[in-house]
This record gives sequence, C-alpha cells and structure tokens, in this order.
Amino acid sequence: MSMLTPRIHSGLTLRKIEALPSLDAAWKELKSAIARGAVQERRTLGDQSGSSEATLFIRKDLGIWMGKERLIERGYFWLPFGVLPLKASGNLNIVVQLNRPQTMRATGLAGLLLEDDQRDRWLCHTGRIGGGRRGIGRGTFLAWTSRPAVDVIDNRGRADVALPIARLGDPRLDADVAEFVHEVARFKMSLAANAVSGASKFGGNARELEGSTVVASRRGYQMTRTHATVRNRLADLIEKTGRRVSRDAARDIIAGDPNRPEFEFEIKPSTDSQSFYTAVGQLTVHSVKTPAKRRVAVLPHTTKQWQVDSLRKLGIDLVTYRLYSKRIVFSNLAQLIPNAGQSAPLY
Repeated sequence: MSMLTPRIHSGLTLRKIEALPSLDAAWKELKSAIARGAVQERRTLGDQSGSSEATLFIRKDLGIWMGKERLIERGYFWLPFGVLPLKASGNLNIVVQLNRPQTMRATGLAGLLLEDDQRDRWLCHTGRIGGGRRGIGRGTFLAWTSRPAVDVIDNRGRADVALPIARLGDPRLDADVAEFVHEVARFKMSLAANAVSGASKFGGNARELEGSTVVASRRGYQMTRTHATVRNRLADLIEKTGRRVSRDAARDIIAGDPNRPEFEFEIKPSTDSQSFYTAVGQLTVHSVKTPAKRRVAVLPHTTKQWQVDSLRKLGIDLVTYRLYSKRIVFSNLAQLIPNAGQSAPLY
C-alpha cells in the first residue's frame, strides 16, 4: 500500500474559491472530462420536484451518466449524475448532483471548488445527499463514507467541511468523479437495505471500497482508505467465530443483535487527538441509545500510553492493528473474542 505525503486527510484545511469565473472554468473542465468518450441520449430524469427531459452523456467505461448542465431559475446550474445500467423505460433516478452557483447569492449548493496550500484546486462536495427517503442526508452520508472530510474556510472566515472528489488537471478526473458517484449509489443502496433489516450485513454493498486513490499532484496527494481495509478485514475475522456481524450509518461494526449488541467497534486510521476523542465520544454516545456489552476502540499500533490508560479507565476495550505489505494483524482480538483469528490477508 503506497503511502505518499502530504495526503488529503481528515482535518486538512482548504480555502473555498467563490469567484464565478474560476467556478465556470472548473466546471467546464469537469464536463469536458466526462463528455470525452461519451455517447449522448435523451431520457427523462425524475427527482422530488418532478421529471424533465435531459440530454445524457453516457460513459459505459465508467458506469455512469452525466446530465447536460442546465441553468435553474433559482440562480444555480444543475448538473446531475447517475449510474448504469439505464432502465429500459421510465424516469431515471438521479444519484447525486454537483451544482454550482450562477450568482454569488446562490447558497446551499453541493458543488464546491477548494484550493490547498500548494495551490492545487479540488472539486469537492458538501455531502448534502438527496433522495426523498428517510435517513438520506448530509449527516448520515458523512458518517457512512470513508472518504476523508476536509475543513473549509470561505472568504468571510466561516468554517464547514467537504469531501474531496478530484483534482483539476488530473488525467483521472473523470474516473475519480465516477468513483464518487458510485460511492453515493452504494450509500443509498445500503440505506434501502437498512430500512428492511435495520442494519446491513457485511458483504456486498455493506463493504467499504478499499485501497488508495492516488491523485497526481506536484507533491503527491493520496486519498487513503485504511478505514475500509481495517473494517472489512476485522468484520471477516469476527464473522468466522459464528457471530452475526453488521453495520449501520453510525456504528462501524456491530457484533450480535444490532439493538442489544454484544460488541460495538469504532475504527480510526490515526491516533491523533481528534481521532481518539472522536472514537471515545462515538462509543460513549452510542452506549446511551443501544448499549453494547463491550465497547471497543480499534486504533493503529502507534497508540500512546495515555490513550491506553484513558480507555481502560473509561471501560472501553482496545484492539490495535498493524498493516504489513500483505497482511493486517490485530492485537488483543483473540483475548476479547475467543476463537477469533489475529490476522487477515490484504487483497
């Protein structure tokens, strides 16, 4: 697993670009990247506000389509995306939108353009996901995704968070956008499954995308998915002990009945203070509504002694992990869950 630095990682602060000419140029590059190699087709798109005819740019190689950008009367440009295959007839469902403002007064749009300290510009999304179903929203998606969220500062000093999608000028811009569209589609499918079962089992759409998306840059940025690797491998090991293993939008791994779990695991890919405090806070808050018999923080092997001592005093168990070239090794897992394996291969 390549580890290039610096990386796009949670907690990084990027500056919001609000100048309309810059936004026009960025979205022109985005649309051109998707349109290259696309076939066009007229179809009817449906959403919460109704249905309308639109020209689609269909990228069979990427498994997505993009609607032709349209100016909306409310002062923004509408740019919808969806996934293949297309239905033979009827309205097509929009998976996600990357809308941008027409005027400086337009607010609440999902598309963002951010600049990092190397002056690289990034297409980003606020995480505001629509869909008309209960549970689909920004908070749920930000909790579900393993994509790193960065801090955003605008020209007036206001702070927010956003999800990086792709770097402008990157030859993989179209592929990175397609990856994000498929990620949102998996999120919506997982919630549909949750509506029936309460919590989705591991396997299929409940598994997170693993590996690393390497984004070309002067100093080599990388969006890492260590969280997904750890969660999927750990779930496999627990499931092999015969326990029911699931997850939901708030909890990384649930072992046993999701309403009265035997174990709840919260995974972090870093031992920095923010990650540690977040893990403790999540395990503590979740224990109020759905108390687990054992609460477990899953952290890298670089966990500091003060963190170990703090978890012990709070009654939270600790499992640490170490990533090697071909395997991931967990410490303390067998002591916590009898008959559980201690390591798993990295695919």
